[in-house]
Amino acid sequence: MNDPSQHELDDELLSAYLDNELSNEERALVETRLATDPAARQTLEQLRSVSQSLRELPTETVAHDLRDTI
Repeated sequence: MNDPSQHELDDELLSAYLDNELSNEERALVETRLATDPAARQTLEQLRSVSQSLRELPTETVAHDLRDTI
């Protein structure tokens, strides 16, 4: 993976950070960047908010098995 301290932190990398999907080295690099980059922290908070909103959506149950119709 590219060094986040040298490049823009993209949404995918920050999402992986939120989901605890980064290696220890990648996590440390992201955390170093977050410590010094207000824009990256803002993006992370926006992603965290969207993630939380999605978790709060109600789940829907379908009346029948749709596998054959899809």
